Amino acid sequence: MSKEKQRFSVSEKVLVGVIVALSVILVIQRVSANSFMSRLKDVEIKTSETETASETETTETITETETKNEDTKLININTASASELCELQGIGEKKAQAIIDYRNENGGFVTIEEIMNVSGIGEKTFQNIKDKITVD
Repeated sequence: MSKEKQRFSVSEKVLVGVIVALSVILVIQRVSANSFMSRLKDVEIKTSETETASETETTETITETETKNEDTKLININTASASELCELQGIGEKKAQAIIDYRNENGGFVTIEEIMNVSGIGEKTFQNIKDKITVD
């Protein structure tokens, strides 16, 4: 058996070179991406560590105020649109329309308890929404 040396054409050599170069680039990019992500995590940690007590207190105060404002936002069942009524827990499009129909037929609600006269709204639903509705 004779050993013959296989010869590659120039185009085959170029193709192998391109494949090797692309492989090296992909490895470098992956290492760079991992390095970048680890540095990014360090930045986030350093930022949170440098937060001062006054910034934390300010953030907590704003959050508490926003929560209180959301809790105190009352929906007037005599003037609310269907979409506003749907914001109430347990009130969907059909019940919202039933509330609007009831107030149109009866000249509005005198008390919030009167909403239980609307078909589909019982004691349970009323208990869920009573602190979020008004007639004023």
